[in-house]
Amino acid sequence: MCVPSLYNDLTKVFQFQKVEEKVPGLVQCDSDEKLTTSDAKDRVSVKQEAGSDTDEPPQFGEDLLAPAEKQRRAHREYIASITLNDIAQYFHLPIREASRTLKIGLSILKKKCRQYGIPRWPHRKLKSLDSLIHDLEYVIDDETERDGVKQEDHMQDEKENQDAIEALAKRKRMLETEKATIQQKPTLDLMAETKQFRQYVFKRKYRAKTLVSE
Repeated sequence: MCVPSLYNDLTKVFQFQKVEEKVPGLVQCDSDEKLTTSDAKDRVSVKQEAGSDTDEPPQFGEDLLAPAEKQRRAHREYIASITLNDIAQYFHLPIREASRTLKIGLSILKKKCRQYGIPRWPHRKLKSLDSLIHDLEYVIDDETERDGVKQEDHMQDEKENQDAIEALAKRKRMLETEKATIQQKPTLDLMAETKQFRQYVFKRKYRAKTLVSE
């Protein structure tokens, strides 16, 4: 009876040893798998951190505001660089059209004019002088044609007509000189003599219109 029991005991012990030999291998495989999965997770997290360092999304407002800020700075520099000579080139235009041509706002152009001592835009004065010069040119041409006709027909009052033409030409030269002076010094007002002559021309035009309408 002893022998079989001893045999059975030895057999059980032997089987248990084989199981113990197999168990560490299984445990080792599980641990290796756990290590590999943990290493993979660590690698992914490292890559994500590296990507976040290199491909970091731009902070809100920095990259968007940078071009706008550069544009505003360039516009301010352009406004500061505008000189009186640059503005004087457009005195013959209305102030709104001049501001569009200079590519600046109307208020900014007025501010620049005050900076250079120009209280009012001189377009109206220059336009008035241009109108007077044009009227004189028309009268001079008309008087010259009439003088030629009179020389052919009657040959009378030649000296008077020539004196009138010379006086008109002199007045025209004075107006052109005054216009050039105002373009250089826009703060100057029209001469009193020019204002009187302008009033005289306006009255003559008004009388001519009333005669035509009658």
